[in-house]
Amino acid sequence: MGGLTPTVPAFHVARKESQGRKVASREVASIGTIGTMANNLKTVFLLGLLGGLFVALGWLLGGQQGALLALGFAVLFNFAMYWFSDKL
Repeated sequence: MGGLTPTVPAFHVARKESQGRKVASREVASIGTIGTMANNLKTVFLLGLLGGLFVALGWLLGGQQGALLALGFAVLFNFAMYWFSDKL
């Protein structure tokens, strides 16, 4: 699959010793999930901000047609970032 590795939930990876046997650490799993969700929200916010800046700059430079052109570029850039995000 082109170098893609399957993701494993945090509770399967992080293990701790408890009375001589291995058990999944629920604390690590819940922290990993919250951290991942916060990172996703931050990414959505920043990409939206970048798109908004593109449109505002397009409006300043070319009025309504400039804003539409900048919106097209913003959509194109966001799609390209999504498409190539596995290679970062």
